[in-house]
Amino acid sequence: MATPSVTDWISACSTVVAVVAAGFAAFYTRRAATEAAKAARAAADQVELQRPRPIVIAAFLRSLSETKVPGASDTYIRLRNIGDSPAFDVLVSPLETPGVVPGLDSVSRLETERVLWLAPGIDPVPCVHRVIPDRGPLSGMRNAAGFVDDAKTFFDMQSRDTSSRSGDHRYEIKFAVSYRSLDGRRFEQCHLFVVHFTRLSAWVEPVGSLLEAAVRNY
Repeated sequence: MATPSVTDWISACSTVVAVVAAGFAAFYTRRAATEAAKAARAAADQVELQRPRPIVIAAFLRSLSETKVPGASDTYIRLRNIGDSPAFDVLVSPLETPGVVPGLDSVSRLETERVLWLAPGIDPVPCVHRVIPDRGPLSGMRNAAGFVDDAKTFFDMQSRDTSSRSGDHRYEIKFAVSYRSLDGRRFEQCHLFVVHFTRLSAWVEPVGSLLEAAVRNY
């Protein structure tokens, strides 16, 4: 076997160096491409956030005590568009108590009629509700106040059970408000219907960022 010459060693070393250099180059190229893609996505997101769009939020506040708290007498969930363009086909998902309300043979369910459109910047618009099961025409069960009564009764029974009691007597029911923009984008914002015995109030609050509510395009 012939002994490798100095030239052979130099050639072999050059090959190894070239391979290593190519590996580093490929690594940094991939990393640069990844960073460029992230920057492009961030720029696109920024442009998306700057496009005119509706932002619909739900509001509700009602006292749980017999002594009414000032400003806490809502009987309907109210919707308001705080965005900069109209909202269309506004839907409030049904709310249900997590279990059977004492004295009833089913859960209590609050259904809300669709709002065809909601202009930006106007006063909150009260929804039209229906509570199931119906309690008759004189019971006032076509509004959210009736659902509060059912939820209060159910969660009050739950709070007496130490195994399911909330630490601060705050109980939550999740629901969503979805709506469509003028250019066809569909948005959905999660909300919580809160029953809080310590504060003797029930209210509605949004969950998460109002600017990250887009769900799909049409």
